[in-house]
Amino acid sequence: MKPRPTYKELELRVKELERKLSGRLSFEYLIKYISTSFVNLPVEKIDHSINRAIRLLAEFIGASRSAIFIVSDDVKTFENTHAWNDEDPDRNDRLHEPIPFEGFGYFWEQLSRSEFVIINRCDDIPSKAVLEREWYESNSFRSLLFIPMILEKRIYGLLSFSGPPHEVKNWPEEFIILIRLIADRFMNLLNRKNVELALLQSKKLSESLLNATTDSAMLIKPTGTILTANMSFCRMLGKKPGEIIGANLFDLTPQELVQNRKTQIDRVVAEKKRISFEDESGDRCYHHVFYPVFNASGDVDKLAYYSHDVTGVKRVEKSIRHLTNELIKGQESERQKIANDLHDNVAQELASLRIHCDALFDQIPGMSPHARDVVSGFSKTIKNSIETVRELAYELQPPTFDHKGLVKTLYRYCEDFSQKTGIRVDFFSAGINALRLDFNTENTLHRIVREALANVKAHSEAAKVTVRLVASYPTVMLRIEDNGKGFDVSSFKNRGNGSKPMGLKSMEGRVRLQNGKIRILSKPGTGTRILAELPFSKDNHIPPTPATRQ
Repeated sequence: MKPRPTYKELELRVKELERKLSGRLSFEYLIKYISTSFVNLPVEKIDHSINRAIRLLAEFIGASRSAIFIVSDDVKTFENTHAWNDEDPDRNDRLHEPIPFEGFGYFWEQLSRSEFVIINRCDDIPSKAVLEREWYESNSFRSLLFIPMILEKRIYGLLSFSGPPHEVKNWPEEFIILIRLIADRFMNLLNRKNVELALLQSKKLSESLLNATTDSAMLIKPTGTILTANMSFCRMLGKKPGEIIGANLFDLTPQELVQNRKTQIDRVVAEKKRISFEDESGDRCYHHVFYPVFNASGDVDKLAYYSHDVTGVKRVEKSIRHLTNELIKGQESERQKIANDLHDNVAQELASLRIHCDALFDQIPGMSPHARDVVSGFSKTIKNSIETVRELAYELQPPTFDHKGLVKTLYRYCEDFSQKTGIRVDFFSAGINALRLDFNTENTLHRIVREALANVKAHSEAAKVTVRLVASYPTVMLRIEDNGKGFDVSSFKNRGNGSKPMGLKSMEGRVRLQNGKIRILSKPGTGTRILAELPFSKDNHIPPTPATRQ
Protein backbone atom coordinates (compact mmCIF):
# COMPACT_ATOMS: atom_id res chain seq x y z
CA MET A 1 0.00 0.00 0.00
CA LYS A 2 1.39 3.34 -1.08
CA PRO A 3 1.97 5.87 1.65
CA ARG A 4 -0.37 8.79 1.65
CA PRO A 5 1.20 11.98 0.26
CA THR A 6 2.04 14.62 2.76
CA TYR A 7 0.42 18.02 2.77
CA LYS A 8 3.61 19.53 1.36
CA GLU A 9 3.62 17.04 -1.53
CA LEU A 10 -0.03 17.74 -2.27
CA GLU A 11 0.64 21.44 -2.20
CA LEU A 12 3.50 21.00 -4.73
CA ARG A 13 1.28 18.86 -7.00
CA VAL A 14 -1.47 21.46 -6.92
CA LYS A 15 0.99 24.20 -7.78
CA GLU A 16 2.35 22.10 -10.65
CA LEU A 17 -1.15 21.47 -11.96
CA GLU A 18 -1.98 25.16 -11.59
CA ARG A 19 1.20 26.03 -13.49
CA LYS A 20 0.34 23.60 -16.29
CA LEU A 21 -3.25 24.79 -16.41
CA SER A 22 -2.12 28.40 -16.46
CA GLY A 23 0.30 27.59 -19.29
CA ARG A 24 -2.42 25.78 -21.18
CA LEU A 25 -4.84 28.68 -20.74
CA SER A 26 -2.18 31.19 -21.76
CA PHE A 27 -1.34 29.14 -24.85
CA GLU A 28 -5.02 28.83 -25.76
CA TYR A 29 -5.33 32.59 -25.37
CA LEU A 30 -2.32 33.04 -27.68
CA ILE A 31 -3.86 30.70 -30.25
CA LYS A 32 -7.12 32.63 -30.06
CA TYR A 33 -5.27 35.94 -30.38
CA ILE A 34 -3.37 34.75 -33.47
CA SER A 35 -6.50 33.31 -35.10
CA THR A 36 -8.43 36.52 -34.47
CA SER A 37 -5.66 38.61 -36.04
CA PHE A 38 -6.08 36.63 -39.29
CA VAL A 39 -9.74 37.61 -39.76
CA ASN A 40 -10.29 39.79 -42.86
CA LEU A 41 -6.53 40.13 -43.28
CA PRO A 42 -5.55 42.02 -46.49
CA VAL A 43 -3.38 39.95 -48.81
CA GLU A 44 -0.44 42.38 -48.53
CA LYS A 45 -0.28 41.82 -44.73
CA ILE A 46 -0.46 38.02 -44.74
CA ASP A 47 3.30 37.35 -44.77
CA HIS A 48 4.03 39.85 -42.00
CA SER A 49 1.27 38.40 -39.80
CA ILE A 50 2.47 34.82 -40.32
CA ASN A 51 6.08 35.77 -39.44
CA ARG A 52 4.81 37.44 -36.27
CA ALA A 53 2.67 34.41 -35.42
CA ILE A 54 5.47 31.82 -35.79
CA ARG A 55 7.68 34.05 -33.58
CA LEU A 56 5.04 34.19 -30.83
CA LEU A 57 4.49 30.43 -30.99
CA ALA A 58 8.21 29.67 -30.89
CA GLU A 59 8.81 32.01 -27.97
CA PHE A 60 5.94 30.46 -25.99
CA ILE A 61 7.08 26.84 -26.43
CA GLY A 62 10.77 27.73 -25.95
CA ALA A 63 11.96 27.15 -29.52
CA SER A 64 14.91 29.12 -30.85
CA ARG A 65 13.84 28.87 -34.49
CA SER A 66 10.62 28.47 -36.41
CA ALA A 67 9.89 28.26 -40.14
CA ILE A 68 7.33 27.35 -42.78
CA PHE A 69 8.25 25.24 -45.79
CA ILE A 70 5.94 24.91 -48.81
CA VAL A 71 6.06 22.10 -51.37
CA SER A 72 7.49 23.47 -54.64
CA ASP A 73 5.47 23.50 -57.86
CA ASP A 74 7.60 20.71 -59.32
CA VAL A 75 7.11 18.67 -56.08
CA LYS A 76 10.87 18.17 -55.66
CA THR A 77 11.75 20.44 -52.74
CA PHE A 78 10.38 22.22 -49.69
CA GLU A 79 10.71 26.00 -50.25
CA ASN A 80 11.22 28.12 -47.11
CA THR A 81 8.70 31.00 -47.22
CA HIS A 82 8.71 32.28 -43.60
CA ALA A 83 11.34 32.09 -40.83
CA TRP A 84 12.23 33.37 -37.35
CA ASN A 85 15.60 32.92 -35.63
CA ASP A 86 16.15 33.96 -32.01
CA GLU A 87 19.87 33.12 -32.21
CA ASP A 88 20.52 35.81 -34.84
CA PRO A 89 18.23 38.80 -34.03
CA ASP A 90 19.74 40.94 -36.78
CA ARG A 91 18.72 38.38 -39.42
CA ASN A 92 15.89 36.57 -37.75
CA ASP A 93 13.81 36.49 -40.94
CA ARG A 94 16.53 35.00 -43.18
CA LEU A 95 15.15 32.14 -45.25
CA HIS A 96 16.76 28.70 -45.50
CA GLU A 97 17.88 27.02 -48.67
CA PRO A 98 15.28 24.73 -50.28
CA ILE A 99 15.29 21.24 -48.74
CA PRO A 100 15.15 18.34 -51.24
CA PHE A 101 12.48 15.74 -50.66
CA GLU A 102 15.22 13.16 -50.10
CA GLY A 103 15.97 14.93 -46.81
CA PHE A 104 12.48 13.96 -45.58
CA GLY A 105 12.26 10.56 -47.24
CA TYR A 106 12.30 8.63 -43.97
CA PHE A 107 9.61 10.84 -42.44
CA TRP A 108 7.44 11.13 -45.56
CA GLU A 109 5.08 8.32 -44.59
CA GLN A 110 4.37 9.89 -41.19
CA LEU A 111 3.90 13.33 -42.68
CA SER A 112 1.57 11.98 -45.39
CA ARG A 113 -0.62 10.47 -42.66
CA SER A 114 -0.85 13.98 -41.16
CA GLU A 115 1.29 12.90 -38.17
CA PHE A 116 3.82 15.23 -36.55
CA VAL A 117 7.50 14.24 -36.36
CA ILE A 118 9.83 14.81 -33.37
CA ILE A 119 13.62 14.36 -33.56
CA ASN A 120 15.67 14.84 -30.38
CA ARG A 121 18.88 13.08 -31.27
CA CYS A 122 20.60 11.57 -34.29
CA ASP A 123 19.84 8.07 -33.03
CA ASP A 124 16.15 8.81 -33.63
CA ILE A 125 16.95 8.45 -37.34
CA PRO A 126 17.86 4.96 -38.69
CA SER A 127 21.45 4.58 -39.93
CA LYS A 128 20.19 3.61 -43.40
CA ALA A 129 18.56 7.04 -43.76
CA VAL A 130 21.91 8.59 -44.71
CA LEU A 131 20.59 11.80 -46.28
CA GLU A 132 18.27 12.46 -43.37
CA ARG A 133 21.09 11.99 -40.84
CA GLU A 134 23.38 14.31 -42.82
CA TRP A 135 20.68 16.96 -42.97
CA TYR A 136 20.04 16.62 -39.19
CA GLU A 137 23.74 16.94 -38.41
CA SER A 138 23.93 20.10 -40.52
CA ASN A 139 21.34 21.62 -38.17
CA SER A 140 23.65 21.25 -35.11
CA PHE A 141 21.84 18.27 -33.57
CA ARG A 142 18.79 20.30 -32.54
CA SER A 143 15.52 18.98 -31.28
CA LEU A 144 13.15 19.36 -34.23
CA LEU A 145 9.39 19.37 -34.54
CA PHE A 146 7.66 19.04 -37.94
CA ILE A 147 3.92 19.60 -38.25
CA PRO A 148 2.49 18.84 -41.72
CA MET A 149 0.05 21.20 -43.40
CA ILE A 150 -2.42 19.14 -45.44
CA LEU A 151 -4.54 20.54 -48.28
CA GLU A 152 -6.98 18.34 -50.19
CA LYS A 153 -5.38 15.16 -48.80
CA ARG A 154 -1.84 16.04 -49.85
CA ILE A 155 1.06 17.76 -48.10
CA TYR A 156 0.94 21.48 -48.81
CA GLY A 157 3.87 22.34 -46.53
CA LEU A 158 5.50 22.02 -43.10
CA LEU A 159 5.54 24.13 -39.94
CA SER A 160 8.83 23.48 -38.12
CA PHE A 161 10.30 24.42 -34.73
CA SER A 162 13.91 23.97 -33.57
CA GLY A 163 15.25 23.88 -30.04
CA PRO A 164 18.60 25.30 -28.93
CA PRO A 165 21.72 23.39 -30.14
CA HIS A 166 22.58 20.12 -28.33
CA GLU A 167 19.54 20.37 -26.08
CA VAL A 168 16.79 17.78 -25.86
CA LYS A 169 13.52 19.66 -26.06
CA ASN A 170 10.24 18.49 -24.63
CA TRP A 171 7.43 19.29 -27.08
CA PRO A 172 4.12 18.99 -25.12
CA GLU A 173 1.59 17.08 -27.20
CA GLU A 174 -1.33 19.23 -26.04
CA PHE A 175 0.51 22.28 -27.43
CA ILE A 176 1.24 20.48 -30.71
CA ILE A 177 -2.47 19.79 -31.17
CA LEU A 178 -3.26 23.49 -30.76
CA ILE A 179 -0.38 24.49 -33.04
CA ARG A 180 -1.80 22.24 -35.74
CA LEU A 181 -4.95 24.36 -35.71
CA ILE A 182 -2.82 27.43 -36.39
CA ALA A 183 -0.88 25.51 -39.06
CA ASP A 184 -4.16 24.92 -40.86
CA ARG A 185 -4.88 28.66 -40.65
CA PHE A 186 -1.41 29.36 -42.09
CA MET A 187 -2.13 26.98 -44.96
CA ASN A 188 -5.49 28.58 -45.75
CA LEU A 189 -3.99 32.08 -45.61
CA LEU A 190 -1.09 31.18 -47.91
CA ASN A 191 -3.40 29.44 -50.33
CA ARG A 192 -5.70 32.49 -50.34
CA LYS A 193 -2.71 34.76 -50.92
CA ASN A 194 -1.57 32.69 -53.90
CA VAL A 195 -5.07 32.65 -55.38
CA GLU A 196 -5.55 36.40 -54.88
CA LEU A 197 -2.11 37.19 -56.31
CA ALA A 198 -2.88 34.99 -59.31
CA LEU A 199 -6.19 36.79 -59.74
CA LEU A 200 -4.42 40.14 -59.40
CA GLN A 201 -1.85 39.09 -61.99
CA SER A 202 -4.64 37.86 -64.22
CA LYS A 203 -6.47 41.15 -63.75
CA LYS A 204 -3.33 43.12 -64.64
CA LEU A 205 -2.86 40.92 -67.69
CA SER A 206 -6.49 41.43 -68.67
CA GLU A 207 -6.13 45.20 -68.25
CA SER A 208 -2.96 45.18 -70.37
CA LEU A 209 -4.69 43.17 -73.10
CA LEU A 210 -7.75 45.41 -73.02
CA ASN A 211 -5.66 48.58 -73.21
CA ALA A 212 -3.53 47.14 -76.04
CA THR A 213 -6.43 47.69 -78.44
CA THR A 214 -7.90 50.94 -79.66
CA ASP A 215 -11.36 49.34 -79.47
CA SER A 216 -13.57 49.99 -76.47
CA ALA A 217 -13.12 46.85 -74.38
CA MET A 218 -14.12 45.46 -71.01
CA LEU A 219 -14.23 42.26 -68.98
CA ILE A 220 -17.65 41.42 -67.54
CA LYS A 221 -19.48 38.71 -65.64
CA PRO A 222 -22.43 36.92 -67.29
CA THR A 223 -24.66 39.00 -65.00
CA GLY A 224 -23.34 42.16 -66.68
CA THR A 225 -21.12 43.33 -63.80
CA ILE A 226 -18.07 45.15 -65.21
CA LEU A 227 -14.80 43.78 -63.81
CA THR A 228 -12.45 46.05 -65.74
CA ALA A 229 -12.59 48.39 -68.72
CA ASN A 230 -9.97 50.09 -70.87
CA MET A 231 -9.55 53.84 -71.24
CA SER A 232 -11.14 53.83 -74.69
CA PHE A 233 -14.38 52.51 -73.21
CA CYS A 234 -14.26 55.08 -70.41
CA ARG A 235 -13.78 57.89 -72.93
CA MET A 236 -16.65 56.59 -75.06
CA LEU A 237 -19.00 56.85 -72.05
CA GLY A 238 -17.43 60.04 -70.72
CA LYS A 239 -16.75 58.42 -67.33
CA LYS A 240 -13.78 57.62 -65.11
CA PRO A 241 -12.64 53.98 -64.55
CA GLY A 242 -13.81 54.12 -60.93
CA GLU A 243 -17.31 55.02 -62.08
CA ILE A 244 -17.47 52.06 -64.50
CA ILE A 245 -15.79 49.18 -62.66
CA GLY A 246 -18.40 47.43 -60.53
CA ALA A 247 -21.26 48.98 -62.48
CA ASN A 248 -23.60 46.91 -64.65
CA LEU A 249 -23.30 46.90 -68.43
CA PHE A 250 -27.08 46.88 -68.81
CA ASP A 251 -27.33 50.17 -66.90
CA LEU A 252 -24.93 51.77 -69.41
CA THR A 253 -26.69 50.33 -72.49
CA PRO A 254 -29.55 52.14 -74.27
CA GLN A 255 -32.83 50.74 -72.93
CA GLU A 256 -34.00 49.51 -76.33
CA LEU A 257 -30.85 47.35 -76.65
CA VAL A 258 -30.75 45.85 -73.12
CA GLN A 259 -32.78 42.73 -73.94
CA ASN A 260 -30.64 42.06 -77.00
CA ARG A 261 -27.47 42.30 -74.90
CA LYS A 262 -28.83 39.85 -72.31
CA THR A 263 -29.81 37.41 -75.07
CA GLN A 264 -26.36 37.70 -76.68
CA ILE A 265 -24.54 37.11 -73.38
CA ASP A 266 -26.74 34.09 -72.59
CA ARG A 267 -25.94 32.71 -76.04
CA VAL A 268 -22.16 33.04 -75.50
CA VAL A 269 -22.42 31.30 -72.11
CA ALA A 270 -24.57 28.48 -73.52
CA GLU A 271 -22.71 27.93 -76.82
CA LYS A 272 -19.23 28.69 -75.43
CA LYS A 273 -18.14 30.51 -78.57
CA ARG A 274 -17.69 34.08 -79.75
CA ILE A 275 -20.43 36.06 -81.41
CA SER A 276 -20.32 39.36 -83.29
CA PHE A 277 -23.08 41.78 -84.23
CA GLU A 278 -23.77 45.40 -85.10
CA ASP A 279 -26.25 47.93 -83.80
CA GLU A 280 -26.86 51.65 -83.84
CA SER A 281 -26.90 54.10 -80.95
CA GLY A 282 -28.00 57.58 -81.91
CA ASP A 283 -26.18 58.56 -85.07
CA ARG A 284 -23.33 56.09 -84.45
CA CYS A 285 -22.93 52.49 -85.59
CA TYR A 286 -20.88 49.96 -83.59
CA HIS A 287 -19.51 46.49 -84.30
CA HIS A 288 -19.50 44.36 -81.13
CA VAL A 289 -17.80 41.06 -80.26
CA PHE A 290 -18.29 38.88 -77.15
CA TYR A 291 -15.53 36.34 -76.38
CA PRO A 292 -16.08 33.62 -73.72
CA VAL A 293 -13.51 33.40 -70.89
CA PHE A 294 -13.36 29.94 -69.31
CA ASN A 295 -12.61 28.95 -65.71
CA ALA A 296 -10.73 25.84 -64.57
CA SER A 297 -13.90 23.74 -64.91
CA GLY A 298 -14.37 24.73 -68.55
CA ASP A 299 -17.41 26.91 -67.86
CA VAL A 300 -17.81 30.49 -69.06
CA ASP A 301 -17.51 32.71 -65.97
CA LYS A 302 -16.45 35.93 -67.72
CA LEU A 303 -16.81 37.56 -71.13
CA ALA A 304 -14.45 39.86 -72.99
CA TYR A 305 -16.48 42.54 -74.75
CA TYR A 306 -15.05 44.59 -77.61
CA SER A 307 -16.86 47.44 -79.35
CA HIS A 308 -15.59 49.25 -82.45
CA ASP A 309 -17.09 52.42 -83.90
CA VAL A 310 -17.74 51.64 -87.57
CA THR A 311 -19.80 54.74 -88.31
CA GLY A 312 -17.23 56.08 -90.78
CA VAL A 313 -16.93 52.76 -92.56
CA LYS A 314 -20.71 52.44 -92.79
CA ARG A 315 -21.03 55.94 -94.20
CA VAL A 316 -18.42 55.17 -96.85
CA GLU A 317 -20.14 51.88 -97.68
CA LYS A 318 -23.48 53.66 -97.88
CA SER A 319 -22.01 56.29 -100.20
CA ILE A 320 -20.47 53.61 -102.40
CA ARG A 321 -23.76 51.72 -102.56
CA HIS A 322 -25.63 54.93 -103.34
CA LEU A 323 -23.24 55.85 -106.14
CA THR A 324 -23.30 52.31 -107.52
CA ASN A 325 -27.09 52.21 -107.39
CA GLU A 326 -27.17 55.52 -109.22
CA LEU A 327 -24.91 53.95 -111.83
CA ILE A 328 -27.28 51.01 -112.08
CA LYS A 329 -30.20 53.38 -112.51
CA GLY A 330 -28.24 55.15 -115.21
CA GLN A 331 -27.53 51.79 -116.79
CA GLU A 332 -31.20 50.89 -116.68
CA SER A 333 -32.00 54.25 -118.29
CA GLU A 334 -29.51 53.53 -121.07
CA ARG A 335 -31.03 50.07 -121.50
CA GLN A 336 -34.41 51.76 -121.90
CA LYS A 337 -33.04 54.09 -124.58
CA ILE A 338 -31.34 51.25 -126.45
CA ALA A 339 -34.48 49.10 -126.21
CA ASN A 340 -36.62 51.94 -127.53
CA ASP A 341 -34.15 52.60 -130.34
CA LEU A 342 -34.10 48.92 -131.31
CA HIS A 343 -37.89 48.67 -131.23
CA ASP A 344 -38.79 52.02 -132.80
CA ASN A 345 -35.97 52.35 -135.33
CA VAL A 346 -34.05 49.18 -136.09
CA ALA A 347 -37.05 46.83 -135.93
CA GLN A 348 -39.20 49.24 -137.97
CA GLU A 349 -36.53 49.68 -140.63
CA LEU A 350 -36.11 45.92 -140.88
CA ALA A 351 -39.89 45.53 -141.19
CA SER A 352 -39.89 48.12 -143.97
CA LEU A 353 -37.04 46.29 -145.68
CA ARG A 354 -38.98 43.03 -145.56
CA ILE A 355 -42.06 44.71 -147.09
CA HIS A 356 -39.94 46.03 -149.97
CA CYS A 357 -38.32 42.67 -150.36
CA ASP A 358 -41.72 40.89 -150.60
CA ALA A 359 -42.92 43.58 -153.06
CA LEU A 360 -40.30 42.44 -155.57
CA PHE A 361 -42.49 39.47 -156.49
CA ASP A 362 -45.20 41.86 -157.78
CA GLN A 363 -42.80 44.37 -159.29
CA ILE A 364 -40.89 41.75 -161.30
CA PRO A 365 -43.51 39.37 -162.77
CA GLY A 366 -41.02 37.39 -164.85
CA MET A 367 -38.69 36.61 -162.00
CA SER A 368 -37.02 33.26 -162.42
CA PRO A 369 -37.66 30.50 -159.88
CA HIS A 370 -34.07 30.75 -158.65
CA ALA A 371 -34.38 34.49 -158.08
CA ARG A 372 -37.69 33.95 -156.25
CA ASP A 373 -35.98 31.47 -153.90
CA VAL A 374 -33.18 33.91 -153.19
CA VAL A 375 -35.58 36.77 -152.47
CA SER A 376 -37.74 34.49 -150.32
CA GLY A 377 -34.63 33.52 -148.35
CA PHE A 378 -33.79 37.17 -147.83
CA SER A 379 -37.33 37.80 -146.54
CA LYS A 380 -37.13 34.95 -144.04
CA THR A 381 -33.73 36.16 -142.80
CA ILE A 382 -35.08 39.67 -142.34
CA LYS A 383 -38.09 38.25 -140.47
CA ASN A 384 -35.81 36.31 -138.11
CA SER A 385 -33.72 39.43 -137.56
CA ILE A 386 -36.86 41.40 -136.66
CA GLU A 387 -37.80 38.77 -134.05
CA THR A 388 -34.25 38.76 -132.64
CA VAL A 389 -34.19 42.56 -132.39
CA ARG A 390 -37.59 42.65 -130.69
CA GLU A 391 -36.54 39.92 -128.25
CA LEU A 392 -33.34 41.80 -127.51
CA ALA A 393 -35.33 45.00 -126.95
CA TYR A 394 -37.63 43.09 -124.58
CA GLU A 395 -34.64 41.73 -122.60
CA LEU A 396 -33.11 45.18 -122.34
CA GLN A 397 -36.37 46.79 -121.29
CA PRO A 398 -36.22 47.63 -117.51
CA PRO A 399 -39.02 46.10 -115.42
CA THR A 400 -42.03 48.30 -114.65
CA PHE A 401 -42.74 47.47 -110.98
CA ASP A 402 -44.88 50.54 -110.36
CA HIS A 403 -47.83 49.21 -112.36
CA LYS A 404 -47.62 45.44 -111.92
CA GLY A 405 -45.52 44.96 -108.79
CA LEU A 406 -42.54 42.61 -108.37
CA VAL A 407 -44.53 39.38 -108.03
CA LYS A 408 -46.68 39.87 -111.15
CA THR A 409 -43.67 41.06 -113.16
CA LEU A 410 -41.68 37.95 -112.25
CA TYR A 411 -44.68 35.69 -112.85
CA ARG A 412 -45.23 37.15 -116.29
CA TYR A 413 -41.55 36.80 -117.16
CA CYS A 414 -41.47 33.15 -116.01
CA GLU A 415 -44.64 32.47 -118.03
CA ASP A 416 -43.16 34.05 -121.19
CA PHE A 417 -39.91 32.11 -120.64
CA SER A 418 -41.81 28.82 -120.46
CA GLN A 419 -43.77 29.58 -123.63
CA LYS A 420 -40.63 30.50 -125.60
CA THR A 421 -38.32 27.71 -124.38
CA GLY A 422 -40.67 24.87 -123.42
CA ILE A 423 -38.96 24.68 -120.01
CA ARG A 424 -41.50 24.50 -117.20
CA VAL A 425 -41.09 27.17 -114.51
CA ASP A 426 -42.85 26.71 -111.14
CA PHE A 427 -43.03 30.14 -109.47
CA PHE A 428 -44.19 30.73 -105.87
CA SER A 429 -44.05 33.83 -103.67
CA ALA A 430 -45.06 34.57 -100.06
CA GLY A 431 -44.93 37.73 -98.00
CA ILE A 432 -43.67 39.95 -100.81
CA ASN A 433 -46.99 41.72 -101.31
CA ALA A 434 -46.76 42.80 -97.65
CA LEU A 435 -43.61 44.82 -98.38
CA ARG A 436 -42.71 48.06 -100.08
CA LEU A 437 -39.26 47.24 -101.36
CA ASP A 438 -37.10 49.94 -102.92
CA PHE A 439 -36.42 49.86 -106.65
CA ASN A 440 -32.82 48.62 -106.25
CA THR A 441 -33.89 45.57 -104.21
CA GLU A 442 -36.73 44.70 -106.59
CA ASN A 443 -34.52 45.24 -109.61
CA THR A 444 -31.79 43.01 -108.12
CA LEU A 445 -34.27 40.17 -107.50
CA HIS A 446 -35.69 40.59 -110.99
CA ARG A 447 -32.26 40.54 -112.65
CA ILE A 448 -31.16 37.46 -110.67
CA VAL A 449 -34.23 35.56 -111.92
CA ARG A 450 -33.61 36.68 -115.50
CA GLU A 451 -29.89 35.81 -115.39
CA ALA A 452 -30.60 32.43 -113.78
CA LEU A 453 -33.25 31.50 -116.39
CA ALA A 454 -30.91 32.65 -119.16
CA ASN A 455 -28.22 30.29 -117.80
CA VAL A 456 -30.78 27.46 -117.62
CA LYS A 457 -31.67 28.00 -121.27
CA ALA A 458 -28.06 28.26 -122.42
CA HIS A 459 -26.28 25.63 -120.32
CA SER A 460 -28.30 23.41 -118.01
CA GLU A 461 -30.41 21.27 -120.39
CA ALA A 462 -33.08 21.33 -117.65
CA ALA A 463 -36.75 20.42 -118.14
CA LYS A 464 -38.00 22.18 -115.02
CA VAL A 465 -37.09 25.21 -112.90
CA THR A 466 -38.47 26.08 -109.44
CA VAL A 467 -38.46 29.72 -108.31
CA ARG A 468 -39.31 30.54 -104.69
CA LEU A 469 -39.50 34.13 -103.41
CA VAL A 470 -40.27 34.49 -99.66
CA ALA A 471 -40.05 37.46 -97.30
CA SER A 472 -39.29 36.78 -93.63
CA TYR A 473 -37.89 39.67 -91.60
CA PRO A 474 -35.15 40.77 -91.91
CA THR A 475 -34.48 39.17 -95.31
CA VAL A 476 -36.09 38.44 -98.66
CA MET A 477 -35.04 34.95 -99.74
CA LEU A 478 -34.88 33.88 -103.37
CA ARG A 479 -34.24 30.27 -104.34
CA ILE A 480 -33.92 29.11 -107.95
CA GLU A 481 -33.45 25.39 -108.57
CA ASP A 482 -33.28 23.39 -111.82
CA ASN A 483 -33.01 19.70 -112.67
CA GLY A 484 -30.31 20.18 -115.30
CA LYS A 485 -26.85 18.72 -115.69
CA GLY A 486 -25.21 21.00 -113.12
CA PHE A 487 -21.52 21.95 -112.98
CA ASP A 488 -18.49 21.91 -110.66
CA VAL A 489 -18.85 24.94 -108.38
CA SER A 490 -15.34 24.54 -106.89
CA SER A 491 -13.71 24.89 -110.30
CA PHE A 492 -15.97 27.89 -110.96
CA LYS A 493 -14.84 29.57 -107.73
CA ASN A 494 -11.17 28.89 -108.47
CA ARG A 495 -11.38 30.65 -111.79
CA GLY A 496 -10.31 34.28 -111.98
CA ASN A 497 -12.94 36.99 -112.05
CA GLY A 498 -12.14 37.70 -115.67
CA SER A 499 -13.04 34.15 -116.67
CA LYS A 500 -16.22 33.74 -114.62
CA PRO A 501 -19.47 33.52 -116.61
CA MET A 502 -20.88 37.01 -116.87
CA GLY A 503 -24.36 35.95 -115.66
CA LEU A 504 -23.11 34.51 -112.36
CA LYS A 505 -20.63 37.34 -111.89
CA SER A 506 -23.42 39.87 -112.40
CA MET A 507 -25.60 38.12 -109.79
CA GLU A 508 -22.84 38.19 -107.16
CA GLY A 509 -22.09 41.85 -107.78
CA ARG A 510 -25.73 42.96 -107.60
CA VAL A 511 -26.35 41.06 -104.35
CA ARG A 512 -23.23 42.48 -102.68
CA LEU A 513 -24.31 46.00 -103.59
CA GLN A 514 -27.53 45.45 -101.62
CA ASN A 515 -25.55 44.14 -98.62
CA GLY A 516 -26.95 40.66 -99.24
CA LYS A 517 -25.65 37.10 -99.51
CA ILE A 518 -25.69 34.62 -102.38
CA ARG A 519 -24.73 30.95 -102.62
CA ILE A 520 -24.48 28.81 -105.74
CA LEU A 521 -24.77 25.05 -105.12
CA SER A 522 -24.25 22.53 -107.87
CA LYS A 523 -22.57 19.27 -108.82
CA PRO A 524 -22.32 17.57 -112.21
CA GLY A 525 -25.50 15.57 -112.76
CA THR A 526 -27.44 17.05 -109.80
CA GLY A 527 -28.78 20.35 -111.14
CA THR A 528 -28.09 23.82 -109.75
CA ARG A 529 -29.45 25.82 -106.81
CA ILE A 530 -29.06 29.57 -106.36
CA LEU A 531 -29.84 30.94 -102.89
CA ALA A 532 -29.92 34.71 -102.42
CA GLU A 533 -30.82 36.78 -99.35
CA LEU A 534 -31.40 40.53 -99.42
CA PRO A 535 -32.06 42.56 -96.25
CA PHE A 536 -35.04 44.84 -95.75
CA SER A 537 -36.17 47.12 -92.93
CA LYS A 538 -39.28 46.87 -90.75
CA ASP A 539 -40.22 50.22 -92.25
CA ASN A 540 -40.88 48.37 -95.52
CA HIS A 541 -43.76 46.40 -93.99
CA ILE A 542 -47.43 47.02 -94.86
CA PRO A 543 -50.52 45.07 -93.74
CA PRO A 544 -50.04 41.45 -94.90
CA THR A 545 -51.98 39.73 -97.67
CA PRO A 546 -52.38 35.99 -98.29
CA ALA A 547 -49.50 34.15 -99.99
CA THR A 548 -49.50 34.40 -103.76
CA ARG A 549 -49.35 31.13 -105.63
CA GLN A 550 -48.56 31.42 -109.34
